[in-house]
Parts: sequence; C-alpha cells; structure tokens
Amino acid sequence: MNNKIEHVRSFFAHRRKLAVGLSAFAAVALVGGAAQAFLQLRVSTNNGTTWTTITDGGVGDVNVANGAITFIGSLGVWSLTVDTVQSKPILGGPDDAEMDLQVSATSSGAGTILIQSLDTDFGPPNAGPPSGPMVHIASVGGTLPAGGSATFTSNVDLSNSQFPAGNLVGPYKSTITLGPFASPPSSFGNAGSDTFPDGTAPFALVQTARITHNRAGITTADLDTHVLVPEASSMALLLPGLVPVGIAIRRRKARMTNA
Repeated sequence: MNNKIEHVRSFFAHRRKLAVGLSAFAAVALVGGAAQAFLQLRVSTNNGTTWTTITDGGVGDVNVANGAITFIGSLGVWSLTVDTVQSKPILGGPDDAEMDLQVSATSSGAGTILIQSLDTDFGPPNAGPPSGPMVHIASVGGTLPAGGSATFTSNVDLSNSQFPAGNLVGPYKSTITLGPFASPPSSFGNAGSDTFPDGTAPFALVQTARITHNRAGITTADLDTHVLVPEASSMALLLPGLVPVGIAIRRRKARMTNA
C-alpha cells in the first residue's frame, strides 16, 4: 500500500513540476495579452434563479493574473472574503487539466449560497488518441460552522460550453459528488475518481459548492479538479491509490486550518 501511495504522489509531483514550468513560460508569453476568455466564477443566493457572474479580467475580478479570478463582496446575508478560482495557464499541463476553487464564505444568519466556477477548451491533451481512458479526480477539504453543511461537485462537460443565462449547466460526461458534509465535526475532507472514454474533444470543467448555514458562521473550502490521460501501463497502479491519498491530503489541510 505504501508503494502504491508513493507512486501516486510521484505521479502528481511530476505533473506539478511540469505545470510550474509551463506557467512560467505562459506568464512571459502572455505579458500584455488578454485574460482567459472563458474562465468564469458565479454566485447565487436564490438556488440558481439569478447569478452574479465574474469573468477573468472583468468587472469584479480583483486578481490581475491571467487564469485566476478573485471576488470579494457581499450578497444577501453572505460575505465572500476570499473566493478564488485558478485555471490554465497557472495550473495544469498538456496531460493534466486542473482547476482549483477556494472559498471563504461568512454569513450573518441562515441561508444557502451556490458558488460555481467554469473554464472551457481543455484538451485534447495529446496530438493523437489518448493512451488510456480519461481520469477525472476531485478532492475537497475545509471547515464548517456548527449547524452548517456543504456539498461539492466536479464535472467534465464535453459540450465545452460557457455558463448559460439560466440555472446549472449540464448534462455532463463525468460527475463526482463529494458530500454532503455536516457539522459537527467542524472539519471535512474527501476525494473521488471516475473514468470516461472520450478523450479527443475539447471539454469544460465545472465546479460547484453548495453551502448552507442555519445561523451566522463561516465556511472555508478548497475544491481541486484534475483530468488526466495517464499511460496505460500506469492506470492499474494509479486509480486504487487516488482516493486514499486525496483524503490524507485533505485531512492534513483541515488539521492545519484548525491549528
């Protein structure tokens, strides 16, 4: 088991190093260029009937980096003090599509908030057919106030579409649901994985956080999504170790948050 976990850790470490190198190159290449055209963050306090939508580099985005959105503001009983989504070219690489949603949501009373991130045009990861099935991985960790609850979803959308004007997007090719989590206990964490065969068409990644408070409080969360095309020979070793490694990472983050 330890060898399997180390294999998975090495697998992700290799891609993280690649992502850092590519991000540095992209930062140089994109100086003076446009922000990511389709990276979006949106928030709703009425179950998706209406949305406040922020586009990378647009009104409401206080993050100057291409491939990142940070929104700080208040909606109803909710105050979003740090709400950041990161995507390409900051994260990921040619064989690792990645998007990360970080949330800090404070409420002055009872209520539910939906926070959703989306980016399009991921893939195809290779010039030719994929060497194995596409692997969709999601992990989340965070903290909840007493009486709070939260559910998180990570989706791969092969329609490669932007947010519509109405409710939640879909249908999806692959969906991972993490939760619902409820407090007590105050800290939570989990991970999941899925595979799907279609690896040649560009796709969108969609992340959703649904947070409910029955009184004033604060929820923090970090939802991370990857879509990989591993070598066929590494698939058998990779998949069984993904969930325990993701859970261990999220538990460690939760302990650090509570320390």
